[in-house]
Amino acid sequence: MRAFTLVALFGAAWASTGCIGPSCQSTCSTIFGEPPDQCGLQVPGKDLEDSFRDCRDACEVALTQTGEVGDYNPFEANTGGFAAVLENEKQAALWMDCVEEHSCEDLSDGFCAPTAF
Repeated sequence: MRAFTLVALFGAAWASTGCIGPSCQSTCSTIFGEPPDQCGLQVPGKDLEDSFRDCRDACEVALTQTGEVGDYNPFEANTGGFAAVLENEKQAALWMDCVEEHSCEDLSDGFCAPTAF
C-alpha cells in the first residue's frame, strides 16, 4: 500500500509541474503532420517534414528566451499578412495553447500565427 501512495504522490507532483499539455513537438505535428489526424498545412516551397522541423526548432528556441507576451495574440486571425514570430517562452506557450484549441480550418484562416515556418 505504501508503494501505491508514493506512486500517486509522485504522479501528482509531476502533473503539477506543467509537463502535461502541448509541446513544441506535438504542436508542430498538429500543424504539419499528415491528414486526417493532423492539419498537413503546406508552406510554399517546403515539404511537410522540413516545415515540421523548422517549426519545432523555432518553438524550442523561443522557449529558451524570457520575455513578455506584448502585442502578440495568436487567438486573433492574422489577416494583415504580417509575419508573426515566436520571440519568447510566454509567446510560445500561448501559441501552443492556441493550436491545441483551434481546428485545422481555423489555422488555415490565419489563427494561431505563425503557422508557416
